[in-house]
Amino acid sequence: MIRKNVWAISSICFLLHQILIYCHFSNIYLDSYLDPLVFIPTLIGGIEYLISFFLINFRIKTILIYCYTTIIAIIFEFVIPNFDHRFTADIYDCVAYFFGASVYTKTVFTRVIKS
Repeated sequence: MIRKNVWAISSICFLLHQILIYCHFSNIYLDSYLDPLVFIPTLIGGIEYLISFFLINFRIKTILIYCYTTIIAIIFEFVIPNFDHRFTADIYDCVAYFFGASVYTKTVFTRVIKS
């Protein structure tokens, strides 16, 4: 699969989930794990896609994606829950962050150049 497709699918899933929340639809699994799963592909994919307009072969290195994922997991699952009661520490969210990052890094980066 192409990274741009993973980014688009992740973004659409995130937006649909937010619309469902707005419409008062709740599912314990979607509410708990969908956002962490699609967070890294949505954010990193958006950054790569936007920068690729200026630098055609731009690609964020895999090690940087995993470093960023580690920082996000630490902040959102260990730091913030200590002082904000709306957040809960959940190791399964960390698994979801890294699974999303893994899916994103395993895909192929292509940019079609029109001549």
